Amino acid sequence: MSNTGLRVKLFGRFEAWRADVPIPSHAWPQRKTHLLLKLLLSERGRFFTQEQLIDTLFSDLDPEKAARGLRGRISELRKVLEPELPRGADSQFLIHAGLKGYCFNKDIPCSIDTELFQKELEIAQRAEEAGRWSEALRGYEQALAIYQGEYLAEDLYEEWTTALRERWREMYLKALARLAECYARLRQFSRALECCQRVLEKEPWHEGIHRQKMFYHYHAGEHSQALQTYQNCAEALKAHLTVEPAPETKKLYEQITKHEVPALPQIFPNNLPRALTSFIGRGREVAEIKSLLATTRLVTLTGVGGCGKTRLALQVASDLLKEYPHGVWWVELAALADPQLVPQAVAAALGVKEQAGKALVETLADFLRLKDSLLVLDNCEHLLEACARLTDKLLQAGAEVCVLATSREALGLAGETAWPVPPLSMPDSNGSQPLEILKQFEAVNLFVERARSSQPGFGLTRENAPFIAQVCQQLDGIPLAIELAAARVKVLSVEQIASRLDDRFQLLTGGSRIALLRQQTLQATMDWSFQLLSSKEQTALCRLTVFANG
Repeated sequence: MSNTGLRVKLFGRFEAWRADVPIPSHAWPQRKTHLLLKLLLSERGRFFTQEQLIDTLFSDLDPEKAARGLRGRISELRKVLEPELPRGADSQFLIHAGLKGYCFNKDIPCSIDTELFQKELEIAQRAEEAGRWSEALRGYEQALAIYQGEYLAEDLYEEWTTALRERWREMYLKALARLAECYARLRQFSRALECCQRVLEKEPWHEGIHRQKMFYHYHAGEHSQALQTYQNCAEALKAHLTVEPAPETKKLYEQITKHEVPALPQIFPNNLPRALTSFIGRGREVAEIKSLLATTRLVTLTGVGGCGKTRLALQVASDLLKEYPHGVWWVELAALADPQLVPQAVAAALGVKEQAGKALVETLADFLRLKDSLLVLDNCEHLLEACARLTDKLLQAGAEVCVLATSREALGLAGETAWPVPPLSMPDSNGSQPLEILKQFEAVNLFVERARSSQPGFGLTRENAPFIAQVCQQLDGIPLAIELAAARVKVLSVEQIASRLDDRFQLLTGGSRIALLRQQTLQATMDWSFQLLSSKEQTALCRLTVFANG
């Protein structure tokens, strides 16, 4: 927030800060000034007419006195929010539009806990809908941390606050119920049951929460507690609503008695990016890397730019979700330029927040100390020293933590297994083998699959097979180069592509617009590799270019 911003707390006891300095209670001339601000903030950006404000705040006064009272409170509020505002100047917070009335500017820097609460809820709900349960859990936790009591608790007898208070309270209870489900999906049943109990303390008659509690007790192996929860539910419904449990509640009770309760869907904590294209081949490589991670805690996939390190790491990580009960966490480092931001990137992936007076690296180490997790550090080559230091610290702190890194060179740590990513398998002749044989080569399959994305109906034929084989050979089985070449089939024939590969840096362009810049053209990939070299290494490489063709 800028130092001119306003921060307001409406949950629990009202508090306000101007430029991060608390506004003391004696700064408010009258209680009505307080209430005016609260009313305008209840729906920021909405214009309240003078009649609406008078009816809410001054209904006990005659019209003339009420109008004077409103103008006085508006003037006082301007002075509280902007003490140095010249008389007659426009307020940045309060907008007056004549007959339309007054509103609180929705575009000014202002942090209001109700708005933050709703924003975090929406983030959590979207994550839950997408099946990202760990992310949803963090979102609900953050939202609930903001709700620090009933909305405008000190204004219980202000009629206009009643419906708003009930609305926020209902949202809070729903968030607790959803947080309980997130905990349950992650097999943290004790926390899920705590959330249910917090709801029932507010609403003992909440039958849906009783059902959740029965379900969680059962799957936690607490069958007698599940049955007792049903009895508690029946008693609460009779006492508060004079009704019996609903049919679905009775059905769940019967399922518990017969041990026929539906299974709780299994989920695996992760933040892995979703692959937008199919994964071609690499079966042997995936199996070997998974085998290495079973015996080695640090594996680094190395290789030239475009060889498929990231895609291979993503496939391995996806296959290993069941093996790491505390999650598989993807840390994208390509966009970072400052090595000091590496711990922040890892913390963001894990959902770990910084703690006052404690180094973030120490906080991460404490968080992972008892976790059986896999961290995937993608694109480490330009941040090698920072990645190596952090990886060493985390591996020493957590005995069950494993790290899978991708980099153009190894991290250089003791115990590291550097695994060179090989090119895709490709035909070693001019493509004269039978089509059934050619289809077994990964490079050919990749070219055909990506070409089909650019030109539906594209396939491997006896006519184009020699040229596809030639393209794969000329591009050394490098996946990125093959994908860029395949994308050209929408404007060139495969024969034309093969014949123009002598000028491959001009030809192989037009990668995905949302990909990293260095992955959009072959030239950019090579430039990135060159920039990683020291000045002496760059000079040596330039001198070596006189030796062409091997």
